[in-house]
Amino acid sequence: LEHAEALAPDHPLVELYLRLSRLFMEKRTPEAYLQVEALFYRLAPDLGGEDQRFVLIKLCSVCNYLLNYVDRSFAQKLFELFRFGLERDLLMEGPLFPDTTFLNICIVGAHCGAYDWTNRFIERYEKLLPPRLAGAAAGLGRATLLFRQGHYEQARLVLQDIRNPHIAYQIRIRSLLVRALLGEHLQHPQYLATIRATVEAFIRFLYREPDLSAERKAGYRHFARSVLRMAELRSDGWSDPAARADLIQWIRSRQPLMLGDWLLAQFPPVP
Repeated sequence: LEHAEALAPDHPLVELYLRLSRLFMEKRTPEAYLQVEALFYRLAPDLGGEDQRFVLIKLCSVCNYLLNYVDRSFAQKLFELFRFGLERDLLMEGPLFPDTTFLNICIVGAHCGAYDWTNRFIERYEKLLPPRLAGAAAGLGRATLLFRQGHYEQARLVLQDIRNPHIAYQIRIRSLLVRALLGEHLQHPQYLATIRATVEAFIRFLYREPDLSAERKAGYRHFARSVLRMAELRSDGWSDPAARADLIQWIRSRQPLMLGDWLLAQFPPVP
């Protein structure tokens, strides 16, 4: 790094790698990220394919961190990075398209409202996914897109049609299924028994799954129980304002809690 400091002013690629390394060695702040991103886009036309690919993947990692832990507006930045990589064929791993990247693109594309674009992406790249994971990854990608559009029943049916998903997908499939059922129930309160059974099955899965950390298990348990309590209130027609206020406070007090912002956004406005 000492030599890089001296070379950076006269060698833009050295400066790019130096700034990129600092993103990982020091604080991953939005300001530092945006500087590196701007430098990357400026230098990209003159970079070789391997340099473009390496820096792009690292920037996607930092941008995803900022999206999840700092500012949700970074979804658009991540979407633009993914599109840059797709346009230049930088995201393939040999003849295959990595399933994790595929799902992240589906999630971010749906989040940004690029529904038609994301659907075309799924249709084009699902055939390039690793065969062992292709069915679950493509199904989860489609369900994510449908869910984001408010097509809860269609999302649920796609999720329920996924057969023998790899363990890496089960937590995502189960949690999205719970959310889709709640979405249906909030619109038409007739799914309480199904939600209760699905939540209980989800919690049993969490208890027996050895590969999840204790913190993630607790966060998803709090999420699942919040969904069930919300569904029960919806079945009563939100008739008890005090009970609704108590549940909102209860959800806010759960730590850790997965998908807490989404849960709170599902409550109807107070009259």
